[in-house]
Amino acid sequence: MYKKIFVAALLGLLSGTALAAGKSAQVTGTLHGVDAQKRILNIDHPAVPEFQWPPMRMDFTVGKGLSLEGLKPPQQVRFTLTQSDDGQYAITEIAPVR
Repeated sequence: MYKKIFVAALLGLLSGTALAAGKSAQVTGTLHGVDAQKRILNIDHPAVPEFQWPPMRMDFTVGKGLSLEGLKPPQQVRFTLTQSDDGQYAITEIAPVR
């Protein structure tokens, strides 16, 4: 239940707009879904200490201008998750792990 509430709260903060420079974290996870039209990726990730997040699977908004080409589930990915100064989260860099 905690996980669902946490994800719902985060999704309420997410947007597809460009983010101002803020806190960021480098994360490696497993890509499970790509919604290119909505620019949302579903990723299972380990704990993210920079944001005090436990391990979980969740949807992330992808920043505008970031290519989703070559991303295919299930796939290991390395990404930068950025929190803007106004508290929004988005993936600002992503690449398959090779």
